[in-house]
Amino acid sequence: MEQALDDMSAARDDTEYYDADVRFHHLLAAAAKNPLITVIYEGIESLVREQRIRATAGRRDRGESFEPIERAQRAIYQAVVNGNPAKAEDAMLEHLRQTEEGLKALREMRRKNGGRSAAAASKAKGSA
Repeated sequence: MEQALDDMSAARDDTEYYDADVRFHHLLAAAAKNPLITVIYEGIESLVREQRIRATAGRRDRGESFEPIERAQRAIYQAVVNGNPAKAEDAMLEHLRQTEEGLKALREMRRKNGGRSAAAASKAKGSA
C-alpha cells in the first residue's frame, strides 16, 4: 500500500495517478483479510477508477490540490498498519467525503459548461 501511495505522489500524469490510486484501494481491500470485501471491490474496481477520474476532473477545474487526498489515504494506511480500526474508519470516512466533494465540483463544472467537461467546453469555444 505504501508503494501505491508513493506512486500516486510521484505520478507524472493522470493515468499513473489513477492506476496507483486503484492499486491502493485494491490492496486496502485485501488488507481487510475478508474474501468477500476483496470480491466486492474487484467487482466495482472499474467503477472506482471512473469515479476517481471524475472527482479529479472536478478538483482540477477548481484548482484544488491533491495533497489532502493523499494525506487522508496515508492516514488510512497508517491506521491499518498500526492495527487501529477506529482511526482507519475515521480516515476512510474523510476520504469518502473528499471524493464526494470532487464529484460535486464536477457537477458544478458541467452545469457551468452546459453539461460538458471544461476541456470539451473550451474546445467548443475554440472551434466556434
